[in-house]
Amino acid sequence: MRVSFVLSIAAALGAVTLGAEALAPRPHVAAAAPDSAPAPAPTGGLRGYQARLEAETVRILGAEVAGEMKARLAARGTSLWACLSVREWQRQVLVEAPSLARAVEVCVRRSEVLWREAGVADPLTDPIPQMASVHAMQRGLVRLLVQLGVPSTPPPPSLTAPRAAANAPATAARPANVAMTMAPTPLPRRAPAAAPAAAPALSPVQLASYADTLDRETLRILTPEVVGPVLAGLTAHRPALRAATTVKAWREALVAAHPSLAKAAAVLERRTEVLRDQLGVRDAYASDATQRAAVRGLTAGLDRLLKQFGR
Repeated sequence: MRVSFVLSIAAALGAVTLGAEALAPRPHVAAAAPDSAPAPAPTGGLRGYQARLEAETVRILGAEVAGEMKARLAARGTSLWACLSVREWQRQVLVEAPSLARAVEVCVRRSEVLWREAGVADPLTDPIPQMASVHAMQRGLVRLLVQLGVPSTPPPPSLTAPRAAANAPATAARPANVAMTMAPTPLPRRAPAAAPAAAPALSPVQLASYADTLDRETLRILTPEVVGPVLAGLTAHRPALRAATTVKAWREALVAAHPSLAKAAAVLERRTEVLRDQLGVRDAYASDATQRAAVRGLTAGLDRLLKQFGR
């Protein structure tokens, strides 16, 4: 469900980008440039902002990404492309590479500066600019990994399809000696019913902060509980915990890992309810957006805890 929502937003992002280019004022050109001349790099608007942020990400992270973190970042590519906000992307990068904390924060600050310089009217905190920023930084990270010899997950097709369609010629040239033939009219077919799209999140920025806070809370609450056979149980049930889609399912998987974790699981479930209200999340607690954000935060905290034990 998350992937379908992200791809639908990404398609809208492509359309917004193309629309912004079409509506942007163009300076008077005195003479046409030669066909062989390279196109100038965009400097303003949404497309120009993304190009500059991608280049800045490569520059800032270039001296920091090394060693085993390269493979870990490449393996998390699908999750990074699916992030809905800059802070969520930052959190997931730091799960795999904590030593990048300072460099990634610099990238986040540069996104704010470049957005002001781009002169786009929409606030950077809106969902579309947030996803535009995520895609630009992730493209920069993928470029850097490829330069370092580690291929990563390419962008979803919906991020490249609108641009390719816009650049394709309207009609293919037809040889003069080929006669035109009338193609048979196909019979109308009933289109298959489309799957219901996931409702967009009402407060993506607050949800990202919600997930970050739950990450820290999970690490704090579970650390004293991991003793003896509990560690082995958590390691064995990690796939079930990662596969959970609701807080209830995650709590049940945690208790299944070891019965002694029942009290901690109940405390964490209650924290997901309290923190939603404290952090101003407008999405309902039972909504897909809130449940996914809560499970992401809980799972990230558990992953950090297991890594401390070398798991």
